[in-house]
Parts: sequence; structure tokens; C-alpha cells
Amino acid sequence: MSEETLPGTTIGILGDDIVSSYLAQAAQRQGFLVAGYSDYEDAPVIKKADYRLIGHEELTNLIGLSDLITYASSWVPNHVISTLEETAVHLPQGLDLISFTDDHALSKAFAEEQALNILPYEIGTSLDDVAAAARTLGYPIIVKPNYRHHQGNRAVVVKGAYDLGKVAPLIDGVPVIIESFLENIQEYSLTAVRDKDGEFVFYPLRQTQVEANQLHCAWTVGTTNNTVRQEMNDITTKVGTELNYIGAYAVHFFYSDAGNLYVRDITAGIERVDLMYGDICNCSVEEQHLRAITGQKVMPVVTQQEGAFMPLVPGNLNKLKFQWGIHDNWHVNIYPDVPYSVQCGHVVIAGTDIEKVLNQIHVVQMWDFDKIKE
Repeated sequence: MSEETLPGTTIGILGDDIVSSYLAQAAQRQGFLVAGYSDYEDAPVIKKADYRLIGHEELTNLIGLSDLITYASSWVPNHVISTLEETAVHLPQGLDLISFTDDHALSKAFAEEQALNILPYEIGTSLDDVAAAARTLGYPIIVKPNYRHHQGNRAVVVKGAYDLGKVAPLIDGVPVIIESFLENIQEYSLTAVRDKDGEFVFYPLRQTQVEANQLHCAWTVGTTNNTVRQEMNDITTKVGTELNYIGAYAVHFFYSDAGNLYVRDITAGIERVDLMYGDICNCSVEEQHLRAITGQKVMPVVTQQEGAFMPLVPGNLNKLKFQWGIHDNWHVNIYPDVPYSVQCGHVVIAGTDIEKVLNQIHVVQMWDFDKIKE
């Protein structure tokens, strides 16, 4: 099969999240038909698709209709992955990286094989295993299910033996990952897109923060230690090359106070925070992903402004009314209903100086993030 997929053909898009809808719109603008698949009839991609396929029984129809299939986000249900593995379907991204999303042990094993620096960890199946691992690793630790069967990423931080009871809900006979937990660290993410010729483009490095409800805010980093930034680029390039991955993906990092860089996670596809780049760069991640998987050359990324991505939940909407009409640098996006998600939109705040952007976020007091800083 040709590596080029031309306008007029049908692209199958898997995904329940809002990013699948953004990707569908990018595909339709380029002249492709979209076959949208989800287990949820109210998934955003279903509303945008030319062909609407809902539920596992429709998966074979998706495969039959589509000249190419892509997963837009890093979460794809197990039953879908299994069916794709058994089918000769044109899936440029492959399935190796998406398997890391649902199996943390695979991700850890890949990182070790590639000599990537990761935090010490152990695998256990009981509270006794967690307690033993804590004695070996030292408190604090973070415990999370090895297999993730839903969009969320449940995790429990255990600061001492007195916290071990909090882990009980995660122990259900399946493995858990027990990992050293670093306090006072900075989290960074680097999004890349790799095309069929092995060419890479990188989007601006972003610092991230996760709130208690698992919503993310992120902001571009104007300056960082050049050696550290180059190491992030090198690691991200190595991951895409080793997996022969085509399309968008991201590598997430911890950076400690001691100056140590760790790979936290690797995710396939497009994340919600990637939507910010459509407002501050010359080419959005969703368009760039589409270019890569359909055989086009990726476009050099030109950063036009710095920016911050701030999630919206229903409680923010009343506060948003008071900001309406005031700011000339706000890009407001309100989502249709998204299954499983409390997030109802996002705001990208753009500017030439990231410190001024972050200061503006503090001043308006719309968000509860209290440690947003460069």
C-alpha cells in the first residue's frame, strides 16, 4: 500500500476525547472523509464525522471503510487494540507506543532497554508488596495501577507507613507500580511529530502542572538550561526513532532540584494541552499529525508567541463572564460534552513574555492553581 493517503479517501479516527474532534476538522479541511469511532455515542468525534460508528460491533465497519486509521489521543480501549492487532489495517503510528499507555511495565521496560533515566520502581500485587517496596525505595512513594483501563490515571502518594491504607482501593489482584516520589520537582513535556521519512519537528517545550482533579495547565518555557533542553530533544528523538513511530507523541520529564532529568512517561497521539500550539505556532499539532500519517512532509514549526494553556471546568464559566471583552490575548475554546471528563473547555493566553502571561493568570484569579510560575 502506498505511504501516501490523498484527499477524497477516508481516515478512520479512534478516540473519545475532544482532540479527536479537532483532528477530524483538520482532516475535513484537507479534503478527507472522516469515519469516527467511539464506544460513546456522544463522543465529540462522532458529532464531526462523515461516518459515525459506535460500539465494538462497528469496529469491523470502521476498518472496512477506512483507507487509513489513526488514534488521536493516548487512550485506546484494550478491545480496540486487540482487534487492530489482528487486522491488516493501514495504521502508520503502529501499536507499540499506544501499548505503553495501558501497561506501565512495558513503558518502564522500554525505558530501561534504551538506557533512559527513570525513577527507581518495583512491581507488586498486594499491600505487603507495597510496604516492602517502600522499605527498599524509601518514603515517599507513589503507587498506581500497572494496567490503566480508563481515561484517568489513579495514583496514590504514600508519605509514610501510616498512609499505606490509602493504597487498598488500587489493590484488586492486578499489579501496581510502586515508584519513588520526588517532591519539589519541575515537570516538562516535549511534543514531537515524526514523518514517514524519519524527519522530526518539535513544538515549544512546556512546563506542566497537574491539579487534584487530574486537569493539566501548561505554559511554554522561554529559557531553560541549554544542556537540559538538548537532552530532552535527544531523548524524544531516540524514542520516536526506536519505535519507528509516525505522527505526534510526547515525552514527559521530571527535573529535580539536584539537576537530574528523568523520563516520567511517553504518550502517543495528541494531548489536550497540545491544542495550545495552534494559537501560538504556525502549524497546529493536529494538522502536523495529519501531514505525517498521510505521507506529507512535516512543516517546520515557527513559534510566534509564548503561551499558557488553562483548563475550564463549569465552575470557571461564571468567572469567565467577567473576563469577556477585556483581554485581547485570550483564545477561548468551549467543548461539547465529553464523556468521562469534567473539563468543558480551555483558554490559551498568548503573549511575547511568558512571565507577563503567568502574572496575568494570577491576577484574574479564575483558576485554583497556586504554584504557577516559570
